[in-house]
Amino acid sequence: RPWGWGCKRSAILATAAVAARQVASGKRPRRLVLAEKASVMDAIANALGSLKRKGASGHRFWESLQQDLIVGAFRGHLVEIWWPAAEQNTLPVLPDRFKLRPIDGCEPRLRHIKDLAQRVDLLVNACDAGREGELIFRRVVEHLKLEHMPSERLWLQSLTPDAIRKAFAKPYSDEEMRPLAAAARQRQEADWLVGINGTRALWRGSLLPAGATVGRVRTPTLSLVVDREEEIESFVPTPYFVVTATFLTASGQSYDGRHSTLGDSAKTDWEQLAAVWSEGTAGTVLREVRRPEVHKAPELYCLSDLQQAAGRSLGLSPSMTGKIAQELYEARLITYPRTGSRHLPSDYRDVAVEMLQSATASGICSPDLCRAAANGAKKSSPVFDDSKISDHFALIPTPDGLTRKRGSQLKDRVLELIIRRFIAAFLPPALYLAIKRETEIHGHIFTSTGKQLTDIGFLAAERSKAPELPEATLPEILPDGAPVTLKDTLRVQKKTTLPPSRYTQATLLWQMEHFARLSKDSKVKAGLKSGLGTPATRADIIQGLLKSGLLLPFEEGKKSLTNVDGYVFPSPIAREVVNSLRNKLGLPLLASAELTSSWETTLQEIEGGTAEEAVFKEEVRGMVTDMVRKVLATEGEILAFGKFKGRSFKEVLDSCPEYCAWVLKQQNCSGKMAPFAAFLNAELARQGPPPATAGREFKNASDQIA
Repeated sequence: RPWGWGCKRSAILATAAVAARQVASGKRPRRLVLAEKASVMDAIANALGSLKRKGASGHRFWESLQQDLIVGAFRGHLVEIWWPAAEQNTLPVLPDRFKLRPIDGCEPRLRHIKDLAQRVDLLVNACDAGREGELIFRRVVEHLKLEHMPSERLWLQSLTPDAIRKAFAKPYSDEEMRPLAAAARQRQEADWLVGINGTRALWRGSLLPAGATVGRVRTPTLSLVVDREEEIESFVPTPYFVVTATFLTASGQSYDGRHSTLGDSAKTDWEQLAAVWSEGTAGTVLREVRRPEVHKAPELYCLSDLQQAAGRSLGLSPSMTGKIAQELYEARLITYPRTGSRHLPSDYRDVAVEMLQSATASGICSPDLCRAAANGAKKSSPVFDDSKISDHFALIPTPDGLTRKRGSQLKDRVLELIIRRFIAAFLPPALYLAIKRETEIHGHIFTSTGKQLTDIGFLAAERSKAPELPEATLPEILPDGAPVTLKDTLRVQKKTTLPPSRYTQATLLWQMEHFARLSKDSKVKAGLKSGLGTPATRADIIQGLLKSGLLLPFEEGKKSLTNVDGYVFPSPIAREVVNSLRNKLGLPLLASAELTSSWETTLQEIEGGTAEEAVFKEEVRGMVTDMVRKVLATEGEILAFGKFKGRSFKEVLDSCPEYCAWVLKQQNCSGKMAPFAAFLNAELARQGPPPATAGREFKNASDQIA
């Protein structure tokens, strides 16, 4: 990053030189280790040993004078990109350098960190091992003007004492982390540029209600719901029959078989056959297949999985589940919840075994079940996989969470879900016997299926009681060719195919996570392998769309924003926004996940050093400028003042550039003139300034805006 701090440059270089000399001379620099969360701060301090806890509860830190070491914590994002509201009226908003400001309520924490930083020579970034952790550290350092201080990176993917000590002994240099920092910075700035410019441009064009916003993730999510609603409206039902026959075996046992005409090209009159085929009509068993089915134990919870499970079993919305999980985390009852991983680091095996052995204290599962899970963790379990962990590992209970006395409150029930999944993940698979029998009558095939649970396996921990399955479905084994007869007349049901279901909050969350499945393009799939949005943001995005009125609850009696069971559908304005972006405005990319895919691919290349940060930056700015131009150039933008009143912005620009140049020279364009001035500024950024002679005709024509 270029300097440009004027007279401060000498002092900054001098301070950096002092720290560099300390390192070169062998003298240990005083270090400030900054974790992203207080729990990680405590884990680092405990692993390194000989540190004393200091400070008040809101500003705790650890210090060791002997080790010249301080360990503190950010507690998440503390600063945000900011731009004066008055300067957002001129579109496009394309700052040369982004301004930062403290997030509400974070000023005391920032002062605390600056006070600690002034006591040391070297900063150590111990935030989460990923792009977001790098961004949190770098932005705070930038805001506090600490960029002159040398820094190192503590890369922690496991929080066992051994892993922390190993990472502390071999930190990464600042130079090694710059590509990751560049990708993090560009992702944040690009999201901000698209959001602020897209939203304000659509506001100007009266295409978006006040308070609603668009963005790289928000708008494609809205598009999902719009597309589903249009699928439902255009759906043409297909009629078909489901015919059920009850058969009697030679031993006197009976079973049902079904035949569906859906997709059947034969024109059989089943109502006539039902009248003809009577009790005793002969049939034959064509074939019977019995095969074992193995249902493996489920993976540990990530946040999305927990949100869906809590929706199914407790009726909670994704945002409510996220809030409860955060409360459990802050009470130190579960690990960090906002994770997308379903695995644990390989060095957590001993920790997991010890926890499972003591899980009996939870009172949720029997001692025998907990011992079986502990034995499963000792073996080669797929739960432990370093390659599937990035900045966080799976969501599991802490030792305190296992021994906590539980009540009937919602957070106790969410904690129970997490404990049950933690135990279940290490248990043997559940075993079933799947049965399929085909029976023929006069050339028509009836299919019977059944499933029998033969070994409960992990289901003993996943559910509070054993699953209820039909009693002994198809218990009698029949050889191929065995004779059977109709026990009763056929039962014929007229049915029609159904349209796809509307999304609920839970199913919409799932679709965001698995967005890549909707694309047939392999490149798009690769860029969306982590889904649309992140585990930390998906639920908030859905909730934001509901609160803005772009999404609406569908069913009467299910209008609570916390109720996951109620369907959601798009408001008329939401449909207009999505369809305008795709058609009228020619901006389908903003309503598509392809933008996320494209960006993610390039950001990964920036991290790997195979793409240039500056090139991505210019591409984003070019896209934003084009987006603003298209939105403000629509025929819907009509001049509301002056001699060209009633004509479109684009028509005025094409027919009278002199008048447009005069408008651009006016200071503080507001009121009726503001939208037209914003449109002209967007064109100026795209095409360059008008001729020097333009505008003379209107030099004193203040009456033109009457």
